[in-house]
Amino acid sequence: MRRLIDHQIVTVDLDDRGRFDCIVGLARSPVATLIPLAELTADLQDGLTPGGLGFLTFDHRGSPIALRGVARAVHGGEAVEFVVTDGVEITERRRAPRLAIRMSLRATPVAQRGTPDAPVQTETENVSLAGALIADHPDLGDGPWRIELALAGGGHPLRCVGAIARRADGRLAIRFTEIAEADLVRLGGVLADRARTAV
Repeated sequence: MRRLIDHQIVTVDLDDRGRFDCIVGLARSPVATLIPLAELTADLQDGLTPGGLGFLTFDHRGSPIALRGVARAVHGGEAVEFVVTDGVEITERRRAPRLAIRMSLRATPVAQRGTPDAPVQTETENVSLAGALIADHPDLGDGPWRIELALAGGGHPLRCVGAIARRADGRLAIRFTEIAEADLVRLGGVLADRARTAV
């Protein structure tokens, strides 16, 4: 597993917005707090408020690494939080790729024929940008599901399609698919806020 460590020099490359170099202030899974090495341009500031998709690139033992995720400015642009989407292990105490967050989640099985099945209301045990872990339920079936996730702070729920990642010990891991970029950015902000308050 590739690891990002504190005080490492990295580059953030925002989709269609440009790139900038940072030093890692604090790396904790799945969020890294980055300090820009130069003042961010107005275009970059716009792209980082409330957040944008991009890549975090750095060298690991002489090999270039690129991580996909959501970046957003905090503290008036003095820092940037980067939430990793691809499950890379970032050095921190818990060494867990997901954050323990309870959110209301509604999963409606997508019927193979006829009308869709009734929705199942449940709650997440932990969440990442890639998916969530929930308690298994017999009415869920094997998916896929139309997912509605109530994000902290209100507003309309995040909507996507969910597919089964694994099922074991009474729990169901759902992988998010067909998720809009705006919803991915919103979820990244919730995870970054949670990681910050957990420190």
